[in-house]
Amino acid sequence: MGEVIEINMLSPEKETLGKVINFIYEYSGCSKDSIEIKVMDNWQYEGEIKLSDESQLYDLIDTKIIRIQGPCYLGFAGVTGEKTGDNYQYDVWMNPNPADEFDNAEYESFKKAAVKLIESMRVLVAFIGKEMMIDYTKGIDYAVKSATGADIVIKPDRSN
Repeated sequence: MGEVIEINMLSPEKETLGKVINFIYEYSGCSKDSIEIKVMDNWQYEGEIKLSDESQLYDLIDTKIIRIQGPCYLGFAGVTGEKTGDNYQYDVWMNPNPADEFDNAEYESFKKAAVKLIESMRVLVAFIGKEMMIDYTKGIDYAVKSATGADIVIKPDRSN
């Protein structure tokens, strides 16, 4: 299976969810008719339920992990989101078809689109990369220092 390319971000705004979902539809070509929307209690998939549409996601993200995924022209794409403390963590990812990998031009295009998306939102920190591991358990500075697979880190001035 090819490398997953992704955007991971921490935002104080729940409304960021709509922007990341729209990004998946617009950038990856996922169709609303072909995606699967699920919520669950934890990463062991306990309490997992399938939703018929996105209308309840804003109410559920405060207490559930949300997952949206489906086939797209690049392979498979999705969004996960969950509340982490007072903020919302979102991961936008794309996975090519099993025998494929993203070439440099596709990855560069993805990074440019991701930066444009991030700049349109209020985020505390964002990472763009491949097969990333981000750990927010010890704060943003630790997440930046310990991140693996991130090619771009965007950390706006948080003094405002």
